[in-house]
Amino acid sequence: MSPQNDRGRPRKWMALRSLIPLLLLATLLVDVGLRFIHPEHVAFRAWEPAGLFATAEGWFAPNFHYANDRSYGDLPNLGNLPRFRQYRREVFTTDEFGYRNPPSGAGNDMPVAIVVGDSFAAGCSVSDWDTLSEQLMSHLSGRQVYNGGGGPGGARWKMTNELIQRLHMRNGLVIWEVLERQALPGSVSAEPSDLPKIVRIMTLQNDETYRVLRGLNNWTNSYLAYSPLSIFLNRGFLKVENGVWLPNPSENVVLVSQLRNGDNMLFLDDDVQSFYHPVRDSGTYLSEISALVHDSGNELAVLLIPDKYSVYYPLLNEKAQSPPEGESRLDHLEKDLHRLGIPVLNLTSSLRSQAAEGLQRREYNYWIDDTHWNSAGIQTATTEILREWGDRLRSASNSSPALH
Repeated sequence: MSPQNDRGRPRKWMALRSLIPLLLLATLLVDVGLRFIHPEHVAFRAWEPAGLFATAEGWFAPNFHYANDRSYGDLPNLGNLPRFRQYRREVFTTDEFGYRNPPSGAGNDMPVAIVVGDSFAAGCSVSDWDTLSEQLMSHLSGRQVYNGGGGPGGARWKMTNELIQRLHMRNGLVIWEVLERQALPGSVSAEPSDLPKIVRIMTLQNDETYRVLRGLNNWTNSYLAYSPLSIFLNRGFLKVENGVWLPNPSENVVLVSQLRNGDNMLFLDDDVQSFYHPVRDSGTYLSEISALVHDSGNELAVLLIPDKYSVYYPLLNEKAQSPPEGESRLDHLEKDLHRLGIPVLNLTSSLRSQAAEGLQRREYNYWIDDTHWNSAGIQTATTEILREWGDRLRSASNSSPALH
């Protein structure tokens, strides 16, 4: 080998050694730079960006606004099944406290009720005017119903109590939504927390230090989790992993079933498994919540929400297997809450009846491409709530009639 070639080899090696760190540095700079793009400009729906940078007391970013004419459901995204997307307009707004209400939406009036729970209570995948709190207010002559929903894993007493105190709510109704797939904590003390245990020990829930640390913790976690570069790269990979070019590893997350009218409907596989293997839990936790709500000068009412598969299973052309024998999880919980004297409303029967009635007209109460209910399903919930607890909600005096 000539001396000239020997001299060229180290230069090439040095160039390669410099190229790798430069690529890593460039990737880091691009990743950091793209994080300045507002999350709502990257997301296909409101739920994910709304939950980032929740620095106030609520579940969402304060004073957040999202509007998208081509929003679609979570199931085509989870299963990488773009052909099943159903595009629709979605508008999502939060107040200055990080809850899904118009800015200063509570006004100066004490609310007659607050709705707490997870994505169903908050109104995931529907616009602001279709949420449960808004539909209830439309039937209550302007009386305020505050939307305190949105908690991943369900409502928590610590945040609910803070909400009751800020709103100065007395003689009101706390509508506590429970989703079929979500297991209840064993007790209030076992509720999950946003902060590490050491911080919870050092601070009090109502202490300003707790609020500051919680906001800082949520901001930091959101900044680290939010990466538009990662999102764009993942979307590129999904276009290749489409079952044609490469196998689609995500398709098993979603079940595609045919209804009796010939339409396809998507279901989350975890919901299907929960339907066939229901978890039995008691009303002990909610009994504890009921006592705490009563001590705050209000009353608790529990709203039981079935999963989508539980509602549409009877209307499928083919079932995966026979339904489980005995009571469903919600039926079992409903019976236990009745035994404990806690007002409860199970929406399974009402939503199933609505689904069967609207099948031939292709009118559904859950989005075909989403795990969440649509405006029609929320309207059914509104009707049932008003039928069961309407007198209590309409009453503004301290001598309100007792709940059924």
